[in-house]
Amino acid sequence: MIEDKSVTIKDDTTCTFIKLINSFPIELQYRVMSYTTWVEYPIESLLQSILNSCSLLKVTLIEQLFTLVDLSYSYVQLGLGKTINYNSDNFKLLLKVIEYIKGRKGDFDIRCEYVIKTLRIQSLNVDRYNQFKELLENSANLEIIGDTMTKLKWFNPIYLNKIKKWRLLMITNVNIQDFESILLDNNLENLDLFGGPLEPEELPLVEKLFDKLIKYYKDTLNVNFNISINSIERLDYDSLPLFEIPNLNVNLDIKSTRGLKIGQLNDFICKSFGLESISWLTIHFEYEMNDSLKDASFLQNLSQLKTLQLYGDFNIDFQNLNNRKLDVLDISQGYANLNNIIAKKMIVVYCDVKQNTTICEGVEELTEISSFNWDRVKLPTSLINLNIENWIDKISFKYNINIFKNLKNMKKLRIIQFYDSKGLKLPSNLEHFDFEIYESISSGTIDFELPNSLIRLDAYQPALENLSTDKYPTNLQTLKLYVIQNEFEMILPKGLKYLIVKRILIRPDEEGESGPEAGNQIRNIKLHLTNIKDLIKIEVEERFKSCSVSVIVPDDEKKYLDNIYII
Repeated sequence: MIEDKSVTIKDDTTCTFIKLINSFPIELQYRVMSYTTWVEYPIESLLQSILNSCSLLKVTLIEQLFTLVDLSYSYVQLGLGKTINYNSDNFKLLLKVIEYIKGRKGDFDIRCEYVIKTLRIQSLNVDRYNQFKELLENSANLEIIGDTMTKLKWFNPIYLNKIKKWRLLMITNVNIQDFESILLDNNLENLDLFGGPLEPEELPLVEKLFDKLIKYYKDTLNVNFNISINSIERLDYDSLPLFEIPNLNVNLDIKSTRGLKIGQLNDFICKSFGLESISWLTIHFEYEMNDSLKDASFLQNLSQLKTLQLYGDFNIDFQNLNNRKLDVLDISQGYANLNNIIAKKMIVVYCDVKQNTTICEGVEELTEISSFNWDRVKLPTSLINLNIENWIDKISFKYNINIFKNLKNMKKLRIIQFYDSKGLKLPSNLEHFDFEIYESISSGTIDFELPNSLIRLDAYQPALENLSTDKYPTNLQTLKLYVIQNEFEMILPKGLKYLIVKRILIRPDEEGESGPEAGNQIRNIKLHLTNIKDLIKIEVEERFKSCSVSVIVPDDEKKYLDNIYII
């Protein structure tokens, strides 16, 4: 049971605010309401305001509260996340407000003939029909989820004509008669079908639904088909199920390729769904000795593909994408030639990639784990965010120090651990640089320049110990230190406002440190800081969260300690 936490209508702050708005000229009312955070006000006050306030405020609150309303078993949720139990006084007030709006349509600019634009029905309680009848009758459109359509038809068949969207959460359990009647008798515009993980034997049941869709199909209907299949090994490849209709958008997840013969994966995807309906495809490849069973290059023929996720023992070498751009390419453990693939977001994890890899222009976000040869890879100028999540292997840019130099659009660069990269050229417009470990061969500090564009630096604290303050970026606002000790000294750069401290483990055995000093080591942190004049916040993370933090500063800077918030 969800509690109704509404406060009394006689809320002084809300009443004062409403009176103030009512006294403003119309131009000022518009301005004030555009900056108002309505979610902070109790639902009782908001509903009461529709009854008592100026016309502009009435219309504003109607839009905020009644554009999308969720109907559940024991409560109704209005816009702004405001929840009302059926048994509460606020529900009676809600019905009063709906009746008031119905009777005042000509007095101010109501959005449409109905009070509620869309009523989304999560579940229906038959015993409470008289309570939510007003909501059903005063809704322009209905969105139903699961099997609520049967109950809705039992209440009053006329409601079916209002259904614009239907989300079927398990398509193998659908009542075929209900499915057929809703396609035949109403104004359905969006149909979301969910199924899985399914077994091959269940696909003919799904095909029957598609036969009905084809029979009663209307041009105004858009179908989203989200299907997950455990295995496709036992399918009859001489008579594959067909899931093809116009305006179909498919999200397909194949959990295993075990037992497939050469060409069967291609046949199932391209023949059962066609080349123009799949927008999201996930395939989990089994490990195979035959290279032909690994080949996924045929996927380049899927003309509407936007998200491609391949995991396991696969091989992709796209040659004919015709400059099509994916939204997401997420690949792990297979072989990939990335030279011809454009994806706005690219994730490459433990993959074998072509040695002279050139990431195509158009890629904006790239995450890489132990896949690239960083001496040879070439990055696109379109790149905005680069994450090199090399937890296992330390890398060096010694032989490719200009790899980032011309990436004028890059805003964030994260490298888990690297070494021996003296003279590394960072992007001139970089705003956030994050590295957990850096080891210089020539000195104990970083031996490359930080760009003045940096606003935030997340850095290995020992690599900054001997860095002169004039080497820090002039615009730096936030400094996060990855530390390996519980006590250290730091001269902060001028103008720094936020300091974050996080403990990292270098040795595998550090997590289990024991002995008489272990407790004190984890409970007490001492920060010896200089140049804290502009500092306003110190935050400790993770292993330091439960620790006591001591900040030691020079005597002439103690006056600034009261200005610092420590969490």
